[in-house]
Amino acid sequence: MNLIEVYIGEVTRRLPESNREDIALELRSTIGDMLPDNPSEEEVKSALNELGSPVQMANGFRDWPMHLIGPQYFELYMKIIKMVLPISLVITFIAFMTINVIDYNGTGSLGDVFFNLIGDAIGGLWNTAIQTLFWITLIFVILERTDININRALKGWSADELEKVTSVPKKKKVSKSELFADLLFAAVWATLYFNADNLLGIIRNGKMDVPFFNNDVLLSYWPLVSLTLLTAVLLALYKMVVGYWTKRLAVANAVHQIFATAVIVLMLLNDQLIHPDFTNLLSLSETYQNMILAAIGLFFILSAGMDIVKGFWKAKL
Repeated sequence: MNLIEVYIGEVTRRLPESNREDIALELRSTIGDMLPDNPSEEEVKSALNELGSPVQMANGFRDWPMHLIGPQYFELYMKIIKMVLPISLVITFIAFMTINVIDYNGTGSLGDVFFNLIGDAIGGLWNTAIQTLFWITLIFVILERTDININRALKGWSADELEKVTSVPKKKKVSKSELFADLLFAAVWATLYFNADNLLGIIRNGKMDVPFFNNDVLLSYWPLVSLTLLTAVLLALYKMVVGYWTKRLAVANAVHQIFATAVIVLMLLNDQLIHPDFTNLLSLSETYQNMILAAIGLFFILSAGMDIVKGFWKAKL
C-alpha cells in the first residue's frame, strides 16, 4: 500500500474539489523533501506522523475560520446544515401556503392578499432558518465541549491507521440523495401529522370542511410519533457519519423500521382514527373503512420490510 497517496487522499477528500489537485502536488513535494531516496515504510510512517493527522492537515488548508465549531466536527456540521436547512425551508413554505390558501375567506383585493401572504411567508421562512441554524449549532457546540476523547484521538494519530483505510463499493455507500430523502420524508411526515386537520381531508367552500382523521385521536399518539421522527433523524445523521452501509447500520435501520411500522399499525388499529364526518360523507361502511386502514398498514409493512432487506444486502457487499 502506498501510504503517501493514501494520506494525500485522506487530506484532499476533505477539501473543495477546485483545490485538491494543487494541494496534492504541494503535499507530495513536502513529503518528498522529508524523505531520502527509496525510503523504507518506517521512514514514510515517521514523516507522516510528523505531519499529523489528515484531519488536522486538511483544516490547515481551509480558508474559513472554525472557532465556534472545532475542526473535528466542522465538516459534519456543514454537511448537516446543507442537508437540513433546504428541507426545513421547503416544508415550511409548502405548509404555510397550503394552510393560508385553505383558510382564505375571500375578503380583500387579490393584490393585497398576495403581498400580505408573501410578506408573512418570508417572515416564516426567516424564522425557520434562524431556528434551524440555532439548534444545529447548539447541538454541535455542546457535543464538541463534552467529547474530549476526539481531541485526544487526533493528537494520538498514527500513520499505521492509513493501513486500515479500505475502498468501499459505490453501491455500499450512503448517497446524498438517500440522506436527503430520509430527512425530507421525516419532515413531510411531521408536517402532515401535526397539521392533519388542515392538510388532509375534503375541501368545501374554500376550507378544510371534512378532515380525514379524527384529530384528537390522531394527536393522542404524539409521544410515539415524536420518538419515531427523532429516531429517523438520528438514523439519517448516523448514516451521514458512517458514510456506507455496515452490519451495525443495517441493524439500527431495521430497529427503526420495525418501531416506526409498529407505531403506524397501532394507530391504524384504532377504529376511531378516521373522522366520522368523512365516513358519513362517502358512505363508507365499517368493512370498507377497515379495508382502507388494512391497505395502508400493509403498504407500510411491505415498505419497511423492503428497506430492511436492502440495508442488510448493502451491508454484505
